[in-house]
Amino acid sequence: MPTLICTLILWGFFWVVSIKDVDKGIGRVSSILIPLLFIIMIFIFIYSFTLPGSHLGITTLLTPDWSALLNINVWLAAFGQIIFSLSIGQAMVYTYTSYLPKNSKLVDEVLFVVIANTLYEIFIALGVFSILGYMSISSSIPMNELISEGTGLIFIVFPQIFNEMGMMGHIFAPLLFISILFAGITSSFALFEPLLSSLCDKFGLSRKKGVTILTIVACIGTIIFSTGSSSYLVSVVDEFVNNFRILILIGIQAIIFGWFYGVEQVMPVLNEFSTIKVGKTWKFILKYVLPILLIVVWIFGVANLIKDENTFKIIVDVIIVILVVGLSLLFTKMKPESQ
Repeated sequence: MPTLICTLILWGFFWVVSIKDVDKGIGRVSSILIPLLFIIMIFIFIYSFTLPGSHLGITTLLTPDWSALLNINVWLAAFGQIIFSLSIGQAMVYTYTSYLPKNSKLVDEVLFVVIANTLYEIFIALGVFSILGYMSISSSIPMNELISEGTGLIFIVFPQIFNEMGMMGHIFAPLLFISILFAGITSSFALFEPLLSSLCDKFGLSRKKGVTILTIVACIGTIIFSTGSSSYLVSVVDEFVNNFRILILIGIQAIIFGWFYGVEQVMPVLNEFSTIKVGKTWKFILKYVLPILLIVVWIFGVANLIKDENTFKIIVDVIIVILVVGLSLLFTKMKPESQ
């Protein structure tokens, strides 16, 4: 019940912010929350480098197991992480860039975002493993037993660490969880906006009405994640969406964009004001390398998923596919009232 109440409150906050124009609502909130998120995380992890045993964690992180490069699940996880953190193939970039000035250096800005994101993720990885090293020393538990991911790392391992940090833990724990909340809120805004924009454009809805409809639907859809099985369901859905659904969609998008729409049409727009230009190499990667690589990895990943996962996970995955494909076809077939 407490989780359900918090979920309803957050959707209420989400509705209040989203009914305003992008620059006045989402833009204003994100301009505060995203820098604050960076500051909080940097503050936490700089401190983590001073903890006893931090060197053990960093050494573990920087000691590679090269055989893992032959594990398809590692590549799926890496693709999923990059795609999610850079919002590739999810239309949100298209929506936000429509508000950029005409003379924006698009290629330069994309490159800056990629570099900043990569450096930030490496920094966070060093911080996380520093904390795990500290916990390993203080609890005498081997590092390989502490290393987890997703909800297990955030909501099980980290609280144990904070409990052992004494007074500093009481300061850092709220800061960390607030920063995670901020990250979730800003990501939700970014994922929500493209769908809202499409819905309002197609059916001639006002922004307020479109936000209200989608918020109600999304709120109902997330109630299942407020149940006793929420943590497990989140891990199942997250793995499938990030490691499988998005991969195949981006592969298909690359084929459509490169072969049917014509990538040559957009290159002059990208290069017009950019210092760094895209050319034949970028075109070759987009038309050949990217779709082939993504689809091959996706096929191997699905084969392993069917072979290794339990029946419940497969049922959840099938339900997601049916919902996504079914709703996509439904909205595509539906016609605006004016038609």
